Amino acid sequence: MGMWGLGVLVPLLGAGALWVIQDPSEVQVTAGEGVALGCWVVAAEPPQMLRVEWLKAAGHRVLCSARMGPAAPPAPCSPRLRLAWQPPHATLSILRARPGDAGCYVCRVTLEIPRHATATGNGTVLTVSAGTPGDGGRRGHVGTWGCCHPAVRHGAPLDLRPFLGSPSGF
Repeated sequence: MGMWGLGVLVPLLGAGALWVIQDPSEVQVTAGEGVALGCWVVAAEPPQMLRVEWLKAAGHRVLCSARMGPAAPPAPCSPRLRLAWQPPHATLSILRARPGDAGCYVCRVTLEIPRHATATGNGTVLTVSAGTPGDGGRRGHVGTWGCCHPAVRHGAPLDLRPFLGSPSGF
């Protein structure tokens, strides 16, 4: 999960806080292969009921949405999309990736119980490459879509101050 462990971040959030972290920020797959996009849900209190939604940033269209409790089976959203929840991690699986799947995917979580809160992840850019599955996509680039979240530059250090309200940092 990068430099931030969940054990370090949760005490900094405060009561009722909710935060969604998408890691990695970029994923590459060869057309025809499956891919899993993930987000970590960080809550000050263990969620009892939440709604997980995955959006494709172009038009902010909801691709997959499900209400989930502590132990929820994978939810099929379409023949090629599945949503899984294994606290604190939500995964959108795309079966048999296509060039049209390339783009920016955003995880949005709404905590319903014990407190109401909504948070949106920083986005994951999916690149789908032409080629034979298993060749690492070396036969040609099909497409990627621009930056997911205007507040996040890929490769830039993550600044938590806007989320935590701390003007002096940590």
